[in-house]
Amino acid sequence: MISKWIRWLIGRFIVGVVVVGIAGGIYLWWGSKPIGNDHNKQIHVSIAVGSNQWEIATQLKKENVIRDAYLFALYMRFNPESKKIQAGNYTFREGMTWHELLEQMMTGKIQLKEETITIPEGFTLEQIKTRLVKIGFMTDKQFDVAARTLSSTADLALPDATDESKRRLEGYLFPQTYSFPKEAKPIDILERMRDELAHQLRQLPVDWKTHLKASNLTLQDALTIASLIEREVRVPDERAHVSSVIYNRLHAKMPLQIDATIQYTFAQQKERLTFKDLEIDSPYNTYKHTGLPPGPIANPGFEAIKAAIYPDDTKDLFYVTRKDGTNRHYFAPTYAEHRKNIRLSESGSN
Repeated sequence: MISKWIRWLIGRFIVGVVVVGIAGGIYLWWGSKPIGNDHNKQIHVSIAVGSNQWEIATQLKKENVIRDAYLFALYMRFNPESKKIQAGNYTFREGMTWHELLEQMMTGKIQLKEETITIPEGFTLEQIKTRLVKIGFMTDKQFDVAARTLSSTADLALPDATDESKRRLEGYLFPQTYSFPKEAKPIDILERMRDELAHQLRQLPVDWKTHLKASNLTLQDALTIASLIEREVRVPDERAHVSSVIYNRLHAKMPLQIDATIQYTFAQQKERLTFKDLEIDSPYNTYKHTGLPPGPIANPGFEAIKAAIYPDDTKDLFYVTRKDGTNRHYFAPTYAEHRKNIRLSESGSN
């Protein structure tokens, strides 16, 4: 008969094997799990000529493409096809599986030579077109065709997109620095910029839609307000304050009287608006019409969008630019105080 001591050892050995097996399974599951799931996020990796499997795995781990270099190196070692991996500059998407990574490196789907372009916050659709054309990504006509195609065939991948926003795309092309292959199709470039807005909206606090609903506003409204803020405000910490003035005027059914909306109607921005300009017949004339203009007047950045959804809590209805070189504003809840601020501004006092 087997002694109790031997049975105890055997039992402990079996338990140990099971524990190690479970731990190994968890380690393998975790180590092979893709990082993230944002397929719009690109990760650029250079695979040098002559790199071995461990060097490739280490490079991918360093660039946060994979979780575990050792496991991926083993995966490549036991996959005969990995010998077909080609050196080059690769662009991977976040969330790719090991199979997808290996397949891309084996088929040599290398990143094409790219051109970097910066779209500043507050650029209008026309300004974006001008910059893309100047760099050589497309012609005027190609931009117009791509914009018309994208806006007429896509749902913008965004909620609450109105017919007007679909037609124009104004406000829906997110401003930031992009890298595109010179061979990129015009519609792919605009689609990438549109999709980036959807990505940025996911970075907002989780209750942003609730905030909009409570204010009886749509996403289109929020982007419109954000575009007004982007064109009116130069000092970052005033964004939410100006947003509160816009909200307060909307609730009071007062005309917004924002100069930037009138400037939007001109092909070239004027240095100074005249009284005659304030009388133009346009739905973008917020001196004559109450409520928001028909849509965004520019393409706002993240902070302006956030301020449009989360305004400061104030009673202010007016603001005037200080003429002291600071680009800041004086704010006031009443017209009488606003008149005082105008005089203060004109004097150049702080």
